[in-house]
Amino acid sequence: MSDATADPSIRTGAVRYYVTTGLIGLIAVPLLVSVAVVALVIPMWRETGGWAVAGGVLVAVGGGLFALWYRWGSRRVRPDGLGVALAPVIGPPAYFMISWVVAMALAGNVPSAAALRFAVPGLPWFILAMVAALTATEVVVPVVLAVVLACSVTGFLWGTHRACQGTRRACQGTRPAPHRWVRLGAVALCVALVGAAAGQGIARARYVAIPTVSDEVDLGQYQPFAPGNRLVVPGQAPSLRITADWPRLDGATALYPVYAAAAQATYDPGSRQNFASTYVPCSGTGEAYNRLTAGQVDAIFVARPSPAQLAALNATGRKLTLTPLGREAFVFFVNAANPVDGLSLQQIRGIYTKQIVNWNQVGGRNQAITPYQRPDGSGSQTAMLAQVMRDVPIAEPRRDEVADLMAGVLSQVATYRNTGAAIGYSFRWYATVMNPNVGIKLLSVDGVAPTAANIRNGTYPLIGEFYAVTLGDPSPGTAALIDWLTSAEGQALIEQVGYVGR
Repeated sequence: MSDATADPSIRTGAVRYYVTTGLIGLIAVPLLVSVAVVALVIPMWRETGGWAVAGGVLVAVGGGLFALWYRWGSRRVRPDGLGVALAPVIGPPAYFMISWVVAMALAGNVPSAAALRFAVPGLPWFILAMVAALTATEVVVPVVLAVVLACSVTGFLWGTHRACQGTRRACQGTRPAPHRWVRLGAVALCVALVGAAAGQGIARARYVAIPTVSDEVDLGQYQPFAPGNRLVVPGQAPSLRITADWPRLDGATALYPVYAAAAQATYDPGSRQNFASTYVPCSGTGEAYNRLTAGQVDAIFVARPSPAQLAALNATGRKLTLTPLGREAFVFFVNAANPVDGLSLQQIRGIYTKQIVNWNQVGGRNQAITPYQRPDGSGSQTAMLAQVMRDVPIAEPRRDEVADLMAGVLSQVATYRNTGAAIGYSFRWYATVMNPNVGIKLLSVDGVAPTAANIRNGTYPLIGEFYAVTLGDPSPGTAALIDWLTSAEGQALIEQVGYVGR
């Protein structure tokens, strides 16, 4: 045993060094940097054009960290051997960086969900993580962790190198230390961790940039009585005019252009202020059925109810009436570059039961199929189960994880993203007119294309009706509006919108 190893003062000094250095990296740096970033960087980060200023402040914070660890690395009171002295310096920031990479991977590369998962292993960073989540700037977290890791390690190594120029003991001591390999290893570790986090961020950005087909539609452009809206206008003045007791309407997103156009054509409001939001809102299929059940609306315009929705309606004890207004095709779509142009109903069921998992099984490329679904209770999911799957159980849908500050990490049915391997479904008019995506193409089903002509002649196999649904005895105005929509005038309006009349 060497004198250095046996000397209690040396052992005590080494322990003191490890504890002090570890506490600086684990607690002091996270708290101080968090305060600086929250106070100076995030406010600028959120401002349009403030990225450059935020980056400059972050560089200044990194410079302060570099100076701190440079000073620490040039101290003479530390363990002999660079590798031993470096361990408590690189350990804490590397641990935090690894924790973020793991949290991001478990969250499916969703920064908001990763921030919540990072809350426990990255507890000393709680100020930064909490504010970043509240301000939707979660991407700041990995950037700051990367800056801390890089500046801590480079500052310490540079300070040690400067100290080594003055004395060999500061570098080597009683046991030779592989200075070059320690330095290279530390730099390689930093690069690997920062690269992993950056790769996750890039993958997320590319995923978000993929075009979608979802419910994210600007419904304001279809709001009745709004200047410049996109609603169709009948070629001649309607025979129906409702001047009081206007029916309260609601319905599916895809049918909003139909019933909003009908309301604009037949309603004569005394005042248009807040009229549309009161009498002609669009809550979507699921919520529209809920509002009808609760008696909050007079009629809704939707596809046929799901079994759960039908049970809720029947439980009210009131008369349920479904008046068919028109027909629409239920369609499947894929990326426009996909060589597959059509599928059979049997093949579609195989895809959505996971019996068919690769496009080469149906004449496409050797590529795993990504089948998207819609949330339960939506009109398209109800149509999918009733018209396509029937009594065949559908596979568990692909899911995205999202962060909710009150409820934690939540799972929701993933929105269709138009990757080369994706397949999704919706209604023809919604997917091609209301929420168009030039990157998709509609598939033929059993050899028949979903065109308006094939819907009208009934050859396309997946045709569904849409309805005006009422519960109980309708008011005179509601009954008059539904009668008008089934008349020649109303059917002409429905055809003018782009749907096929009944």
